[in-house]
Formats: sequence, C-alpha cells, structure tokens
Amino acid sequence: MQTCYSYTNPDIEQFKNKLLLWSNQFSTFVYLDSNHYYQHVKSKFTYHDYDFLAGISVKKELIVKGENSFSALQKFTKDNKHWIFGYLSYDLKNEIENLESNKIDELQFPEIHFFVPEIVITCKQNQVDIHYFTNQYTEIEIKNIVEKINHI
Repeated sequence: MQTCYSYTNPDIEQFKNKLLLWSNQFSTFVYLDSNHYYQHVKSKFTYHDYDFLAGISVKKELIVKGENSFSALQKFTKDNKHWIFGYLSYDLKNEIENLESNKIDELQFPEIHFFVPEIVITCKQNQVDIHYFTNQYTEIEIKNIVEKINHI
C-alpha cells in the first residue's frame, strides 16, 4: 500500500538542488521540473501542475531489449497501478515500422525502460509530498530522509 507524507518547504529552489545531490546515491532516479510553466499557462489540463516530480530508486522495473516491447509495457502498466516513470527509445521505431538503424549504438539503451519508484516526491506551491510504500518505509524513516535532504 502507498501513503503520503506532506510538509511545507518555504525554499523550494534550495530543496530541489539538495534533492538532486542526495539522489546521486541511487542508480535509478528521474527528476522532472516544470520550470514554472504552470504560472504562465491557464489551461484545463493538469500535466504541468507540479513544480517538480522525482522518482527515486526501483521497486519494480521493466527493461525490454528486442521484440514485443509494447505488449510488455501494456502488461507492466496493467499490473502496476502506482507512479511509473521511464522512456521509449528512438530505436523502438524498428518495431513499429520496417526500419533499421545501421549506426553504432554506443549507449546500449534498451528499447523500453520503465520503473515503479520506491519513493515519489512531488511539489506544488511549496507543499512537498513524499509518496512511499508502507511495507518498505515508515513515516519516521521518510521524515529522516527529508531531514537528510534538508541538511545537505
């Protein structure tokens, strides 16, 4: 089960910098920043409502190299009804159309990589919400993480 710990942080810009430094210890981490976009656009859509989102560490993961990428992603999203972060690579085009890339692939990224983070941090107008799984963390442990980030 997932729950959320919330608190108000008056200096979000400083918190973001500290969060990025703290997150360097994890091999998987996603940080998405709206760059204050929501302040300039009045829209019925809400995808830009957050100041930032961060997905930290891996609880469950989908890495696909090869065929059937979309069916694997469909099953992963169906089985995991939590926050999911990830990417679709450029070479996934070869699975959609009869195309081929003959360039050297030095990065070796998989076609698809998505993950359910252990912790998701969201921020909206100075309110920081830390979403976590109760079978992995206690509220005290989450408060300690917030303290560690703030003391960097």
